[in-house]
Amino acid sequence: MRRLFLARWIIPNAFECFEGGGVLVEDGLIRRVVERGGALPGGADIEVIDLGDRVITPGLINAHAHLELSDLAGLVPPGENFLEWIGVVLRQRAERSAADFDMAVEAGALRMLATGTTCVGDVDSTGAAERCLGSSHLGSRVYREFLDAHHAERAVAEIERLEAWAESPKPVCSGLSPHGPHTVSGELLRACAEVAGKRELPVSLHWAETSEEREWMLEGAGPFSSALGKSPSCSGLEHLDRCGLLCGRVSLVHGNFPEPGDLEAVARAGAILVHCPGTHRFFDREPVDMDAWVASGATIALGTDSLASNDDLDLRLEMARVREDHPQLAPELVFDWATRGGARALGLESQIGELGVGMNADLVAFEGAEVQGREAWLERLTSGRPEIEGVWIRGERV
Repeated sequence: MRRLFLARWIIPNAFECFEGGGVLVEDGLIRRVVERGGALPGGADIEVIDLGDRVITPGLINAHAHLELSDLAGLVPPGENFLEWIGVVLRQRAERSAADFDMAVEAGALRMLATGTTCVGDVDSTGAAERCLGSSHLGSRVYREFLDAHHAERAVAEIERLEAWAESPKPVCSGLSPHGPHTVSGELLRACAEVAGKRELPVSLHWAETSEEREWMLEGAGPFSSALGKSPSCSGLEHLDRCGLLCGRVSLVHGNFPEPGDLEAVARAGAILVHCPGTHRFFDREPVDMDAWVASGATIALGTDSLASNDDLDLRLEMARVREDHPQLAPELVFDWATRGGARALGLESQIGELGVGMNADLVAFEGAEVQGREAWLERLTSGRPEIEGVWIRGERV
C-alpha cells in the first residue's frame, strides 16, 4: 500500500517550504515530494491522508540522551558542584534494577514520540537501550558507554569489555560512547578509536562540559582530582586528537568551556557539536557563545540529555530555549540543528533529517491553521511549541 500525505504546507528541510502538494510514501520510504501545481499520483492502491491546514515536516532528531535515567525526573537537584550531582545520580542508579532501566527507556521513548522526535542518539551504560529500543517505534542510534576514570586496572577491564562487545552481535544502529576525555584514559580512547574505525561506528562523548573538567585536564587539580587517576595535562580536545578521536564520526556533547581555537579545530575535523539547552539551564550556566559556534562552521545538533538534568525530553522545548537564549539566531538555523544536524550527528544523514526521495518517511504534522509561509512556520516551530496532530515512522502512524 502506498500512502499520499497532503497538507497545506510542506517543509522538506529548514530552507525549503511550499504551499500545497504532497509526499508519496511506499515501503516506508519517500518516493516523491510533489510541490503545488505538480501532478499528484493516483490509483486504487494509494491511501490518501489529508492533513488539511497543518504543516508536514521531517521528524525531529535528538542527538544526545540517556533514556535509562528517565525515571529520575525531579529526583536529582543541581548540586553545589558537578561532582556532587554525579554522586546523587550514581546513588539513584544503584537502587534500580534492570527492569527499572527498561521501563525508563520505554517511557522516555514514548515521550519523545509524543513530542515530535522520531530518532534519538542514546547513551547506554546498562544495556537497557539496546534491549528496548530495537522494538520501539522510535528510531535510534544506541551508543554503548565505556569509561575507566584514568585508572590503569580499570582500563584493562574496560578494553576487554569493549573487545567482547565489538565481537558480539549488535543492533544495526550501534555506536560507541567513551564517556569523555576527563573520564577515559588514552589507552581506552585509542581502543575505542580502533574499534570505531574498523566497524565504521559513530562515536558520541561528553566534552568540555564543566570548568572543573577543564581544570583537571590541564592541571590535575580541582574537585575531580579525588576521583580520577593521573591527568593527561592537556586540553580535552588535544587528548582526543592524540588518541584518534577527533574526526568526522565523532559528536562532542556540551562544549561549554572550549579552549581558544577548539571550535575551529572541531570544524576542520568534521566533528559535530551537540548542544543541550535544558541541561545548560539546569546547572544555571551562562549561555554558550553560539555566535562562535556558528562562525566556526562546525555542524551543530541539539539534544535533551537526561531527565536527571532536564525537565522534559521535548525537542520543541529545546529549540525554544535556544531561541530565547540566542535571539539573534535565525529560526531556520535552529530547526536545521534539530533535523539535519541531528541526522549528521548520528551518521544517518542519508536516511533521516529531511523529506527527500529515498529517505525514511519519518514525518510530523504540526497544528497552526493561521500560520502562513516559511518564515512564519519556522518561527512557530522553533519558539511556539506547536501542537502535534500526528507522527509517522517509515510511513506508519505511531
